[in-house]
Amino acid sequence: AERHAMSYGRAFALVMVAALLSASNGVFVRWMGEIGDWQLVFWRHAVAGSAMLAVLAVWYRGRLPATVARMGRIGALGCVFFAASGILFMVALRNAPVADVVAVLGAVPPLTALIALIALKERVLPVTWAAMAGAMIGIATMVGGSIGGGNLAGVLLALANALVVAGFAVVLRWGRAIDMLPMIALGALAAAAASAPLAFPSELPDGGQIALLALWCAVVTPLYYSFFVISSRRLPGGELMLSLPVEVIAATLLAWLLLGELPGTASMVGGGIVLASVTGLALVRLRR
Repeated sequence: AERHAMSYGRAFALVMVAALLSASNGVFVRWMGEIGDWQLVFWRHAVAGSAMLAVLAVWYRGRLPATVARMGRIGALGCVFFAASGILFMVALRNAPVADVVAVLGAVPPLTALIALIALKERVLPVTWAAMAGAMIGIATMVGGSIGGGNLAGVLLALANALVVAGFAVVLRWGRAIDMLPMIALGALAAAAASAPLAFPSELPDGGQIALLALWCAVVTPLYYSFFVISSRRLPGGELMLSLPVEVIAATLLAWLLLGELPGTASMVGGGIVLASVTGLALVRLRR
């Protein structure tokens, strides 16, 4: 009963916190130094999944198997989508420029809203469509000058990833009356298992990389995924996925503050459009 009593404002704030935490992914990837793409996919998901599963086992005090069983086919489908998104994102980055992949991800909020409308009969308010359009314009402005140079396969992989991410969000909404937190842990372990054949044989992470993995994947990653799942119980799919463009802006700012990568004018202007769109949506929805 308590989880369903969460107000819209708290849920929206929680998913924005999740977006801010998730924005640190790019910084952690840089700090990891020389490590292969597939090794990074494996270690990130293996550590995050194991840490989250261990915490949930303690939290549920023997009720974890029953909680997993209650997720049923919805949880199984969510695990598949979650694992596929982590792998598709990396494969897309290997075949297309980052700007192209990010631009395609900008379509996730309207895709999520459309799928939720068809599959779940979830109403999409006009203000939500307006905010999603503004967010897409903002993302296009941010990366517009850098788009191009990738092959068709890379763009198609990025589109497949966007569809999988949207599908994952809809699955969360479908199972919003069920405790879906274990799904994240199991999905992460599934992604680690799927990437293992491509990740090994290879050298094990060194001491510094292990420390970063502990902070990034055992603390930060489980936190933002948990916040995202909890927020999905209250927020419609399209509004839930507006956290993605906010994450892009926060990642750009973190790269500037922590890595010295100065954002260009297009990034600043596009980021302003995204923030205005998301803030406007929140204000209108909170007034209602």
